[in-house]
Amino acid sequence: AKGPPGGGAPATLSSEPATLDKEEDELEEKKQQSDEEPMEMVVEKADEQETKNVHQILTDIVQAKLSEDLKPMEMDKESIAESKSPEISMQEDFGSDIAPMQTDEQVNKEQYVPGPNEKPLYAVEAVTMEDLSLLAEMFYLPYEHGPKAVQILREFQWLRANSSVVSVNCKGKDAEKIEKWHSRAIKFEAMCCGVTEMFTRLANCENRSILYDLYPYVWDIKGVVSMVKSFVQWLGCRSQSSAQFLSGDQEPWAFRGGLAGEFQRLLPIEAANDLFCQPPPPMPTSKVYTIRPYFAKDEASVYKICKEMYDDEMDSGSVDSEQPDIVGDSLVGGLLTLSPDYCFVLEDEGGVCGYALGTVDVKPFCKKCNVSWIPTMREKYLKPETSKELSEEQKMMLSFHEEQEGLPDNFLAMFPSLIKLDVHSKVTDPSVAKSMMGCLLSSLKANGSRGAFCEVKPSDKRSLEFYSKLGCVELAKTEGFPKEMLFLGRTL
Repeated sequence: AKGPPGGGAPATLSSEPATLDKEEDELEEKKQQSDEEPMEMVVEKADEQETKNVHQILTDIVQAKLSEDLKPMEMDKESIAESKSPEISMQEDFGSDIAPMQTDEQVNKEQYVPGPNEKPLYAVEAVTMEDLSLLAEMFYLPYEHGPKAVQILREFQWLRANSSVVSVNCKGKDAEKIEKWHSRAIKFEAMCCGVTEMFTRLANCENRSILYDLYPYVWDIKGVVSMVKSFVQWLGCRSQSSAQFLSGDQEPWAFRGGLAGEFQRLLPIEAANDLFCQPPPPMPTSKVYTIRPYFAKDEASVYKICKEMYDDEMDSGSVDSEQPDIVGDSLVGGLLTLSPDYCFVLEDEGGVCGYALGTVDVKPFCKKCNVSWIPTMREKYLKPETSKELSEEQKMMLSFHEEQEGLPDNFLAMFPSLIKLDVHSKVTDPSVAKSMMGCLLSSLKANGSRGAFCEVKPSDKRSLEFYSKLGCVELAKTEGFPKEMLFLGRTL
């Protein structure tokens, strides 16, 4: 058994290793190519696989939902009406920006009826065509007022410009001019009352959706008109012949637009923007307060409010009732007696519920106090013995027998006017305090005041917060100030 010639067998054996080497080279080359594949390709492949899985999952969910038996939507209006009370339905309509306007049919169906022990939310009043006409003319066009609004504005301009003929110390008074001024003032007050009556009827209208849309506007114009009306009443009986209505160098952007801004420009405190910003209450109310000049018949009511508010501030209880007038005599008596021309009271249907008192120049006021008021109080209240601990009542009595400390002249040059305000705790409307401050500061600035200040005890947190909300800031004390009092003020 010899092999073929030429060594065939060795050639076959040598070809097998060559084939194996070739296969190994191909495998190694493929492995190298896979190792050199960029990362982006790997990520894309993974993303494609994940996307396929997500699409498959979503498809399964949709098919499962479509295969379910869906319940029909509840369309029974009677069952919906039974499940929700009228108040909840009204609140939901008010809170939704796309809630449809109430129709008469809806109002009749959803009218709220209070229970036997519940007070009605409001007494329904019908809005008249005169109310709607007045409302439209007060918000006529962006840069134009309606005829009635223009008439109110012009009347106020005329009364303001001719107020000197009815001032308390005007010489050579002309009876005809005085009568004309007062007749036009009565006409102006009647127009202001028309605005207030419109506000009241709109606040009590049956369609509450319309009220919620209009209330911020009528609330704002009612507050400004009320302030202007009170100022005109003060002009007719208390203003001085030297009244000055100087407009400050205010930029146009500092004033509001519309009719309210026009009235603001005509008041002496045109730059006091914070006093004209009176946001409406969270829930609409038709309650109206009146601010008017103080008269002697109001003294007992002001004393009563002063004592009640003082008793609320005292932690140790009320002041002894043996001297019921001591609080009023100590805190407000001097201003009411010697400076009634700059005093206002706040009224509601129950009577006086707040006051705003002031004096245009504290220097002559203090001299008058030392001449007439302090001696009268010393006769009325005996000096208590200081050898024992004194009660609050005795401390007030002692203050009339002690020497009163004065204030530095440089301070009084910047803040010559003294003010004192308070509102009874039963008054829940925060805007009336701003209106009272506006009336008081207008009367002071009309007669030349540059600034006003008030005195507050450091322990009286309520009064500090009250005056701070009215724009008063604590003034730095230097040498010559009483140490037991804080001084807050604002420029005019």
